[in-house]
Amino acid sequence: MIEAIKNYTYKSFKNYSTPEKFFKQKNILFGYNGRGKSSLSKGIVEEYSKKDTTEESIRFFNRDYVKNRLLLDNSDSTIRGIKVSFSKKDADIAKEIAELQKQIEDVTERKKKNTQNRQTIREKIDSIHDNKKGTANINKKQSKLKVEEVIEQYSADLENALKVNNREYIKRFIADSDELEKEKDRITRTQLPELKIQEILADDKEFLFDAL
Repeated sequence: MIEAIKNYTYKSFKNYSTPEKFFKQKNILFGYNGRGKSSLSKGIVEEYSKKDTTEESIRFFNRDYVKNRLLLDNSDSTIRGIKVSFSKKDADIAKEIAELQKQIEDVTERKKKNTQNRQTIREKIDSIHDNKKGTANINKKQSKLKVEEVIEQYSADLENALKVNNREYIKRFIADSDELEKEKDRITRTQLPELKIQEILADDKEFLFDAL
């Protein structure tokens, strides 16, 4: 049991000391709000802690005790009550578990949002496809493909198209059935010049063999 506080400094208390044998076995403190009751109680605990004691041997119920040792249940109930009481160590573990549970829920929500975003991107790609192809019978990429796979396939299509036409032509090209038929007819009507291959003379053959 402590009997006095010596040289206590906290908030409004500046190097405060009580008279000798000031505290009895049981003590009741009265005072208006804000007059230092809580601060003085901290001083009592601090003085008691100077002795050969452990934290577990002190029972000090205040706002910090509620914060550190009691878990308050914020359920759907209209009454907010104590869910369970632990030691400080167990309360810390329980709070850490609750915080990790929030992170799991947050990851789940992000995953859901990511799936929605990917679906929106795929719908946008298909919409661009439909607008660009006009009335031509050109199928979309398979729906089971991932967005990355769809983009990769369209990129390959573009690379192949660039081997035939330049980028500006491709950009202006309108994929319409009528236009494609006209282009087909134009290519079909194109006449290639006849190639006349003359017979190689024996002397020329001999020269080529010698040269090679």
